[in-house]
Amino acid sequence: MILDSLDVKILTVMSRDAKKPYTDIGRELKVHPNVVGYRVSRMERAGVIKGYVLDVDLEKIGFNEQLFVGANFPRDGSRDKIIKQVMSIPQALTVLSTLGNPELLIFLLGRNKSDIEETLSKLKELNLDVKYSSPIVKAQRNRDLNNLLKTLEPWGEVPVEKIGEVTDLIEMNGR
Repeated sequence: MILDSLDVKILTVMSRDAKKPYTDIGRELKVHPNVVGYRVSRMERAGVIKGYVLDVDLEKIGFNEQLFVGANFPRDGSRDKIIKQVMSIPQALTVLSTLGNPELLIFLLGRNKSDIEETLSKLKELNLDVKYSSPIVKAQRNRDLNNLLKTLEPWGEVPVEKIGEVTDLIEMNGR
C-alpha cells in the first residue's frame, strides 16, 4: 500500500484524537467525510492502522508504582515461550525483546511496593536473570506521533514497507 499525503494527514489528525468523527476530520482537511471513512478503512485493511489505544492515567486508577526492569533469558529457555509467559503477568504492561544486554526490558505496574516485589518474584520464577530495575518511575511522557508523521509529508507518497527508512531519507537530505 502507498500512503499519500491525505493518508498521512488523516493519520496525523487521528493520532491527536482517534475518536474524532470523520465529519470533523473531513472539515479540518477539506475533504468529504466519506473519503475519510474510505481511507481509514483502507488503512485498517492494509494493517497500517492496527487498532485504537486508550490513554489512561495509571496513578488515578491506583497504580502508583511503575518501574522498568532489565533481564536476560535463561540459557535453556525459548525466547518466544518466555516472552509469552512474561506477557501473561498482568503487571507486565510492556515487554521489549532486545538484541543487547539486557535482552528484555519490562515495564511493570503495581499498586504498591509489595505488588512490585511480588511481580519481580514471578519474573525470577521464570528463571529470568533480572539485571537491574530502574528507580520508581514518577512521570511518563509519550512522544506525540504527529512529529513523526510530519516527516512523511515531503515525499507525498511513501510505501508502507518503507516507513521505517524515512528517518534515513531525512538524514540524507539534511532535514
